[in-house]
Amino acid sequence: MLAPYDGGLLFVATSDSEQTLDVERIAQALTELIEVSGIDGGAEGLGISDILFGDEAVAQAISQAIYAQRLSCQRAEGPVRYTQLGILKTVMPFAETPEMRSFSEAILSPIREHDSEHGSELESTLAAFIENDRRIERTAKQTSQHPNTIRYRLDKVTALTGLSYKCAPEMEQLSLAYAIERARSLQ
Repeated sequence: MLAPYDGGLLFVATSDSEQTLDVERIAQALTELIEVSGIDGGAEGLGISDILFGDEAVAQAISQAIYAQRLSCQRAEGPVRYTQLGILKTVMPFAETPEMRSFSEAILSPIREHDSEHGSELESTLAAFIENDRRIERTAKQTSQHPNTIRYRLDKVTALTGLSYKCAPEMEQLSLAYAIERARSLQ
């Protein structure tokens, strides 16, 4: 079933629980349908929920597909499956709560203030570091910076926040603050 939903399109595929859905084939067919219809797939995005069973799972599937669709729009790289959201699956439903906002702002505000005053790109460096599996060399390559520049910027993040990228529990806090902000940008 394909129907208008919340300013976009909702596609629901059903099957017996004994039958296996070929989600990749369905995603490819939907992508082709979007291209043929003239819908701007980059702007609209395509989100795919997990395979869920039961009538009560419909609302959950819609919610999952919407979250995945939002990330698909941001990436503009084609369909995104809910399973690809990683930590965002947990963070997105709660990103706008006062506790989550307070947590992320307490960590990221000093970085943003420094960036604003000095044009230092610390927040974007931290984001790239997290997105590149916390690897200095990959971050340097992706940002076209020298690895020592990445280290210097991350050391500055440590000085501003009191949280070191070299310490796993502290890096978790930096990563969570980033995930909250990323989820908020997708709302």
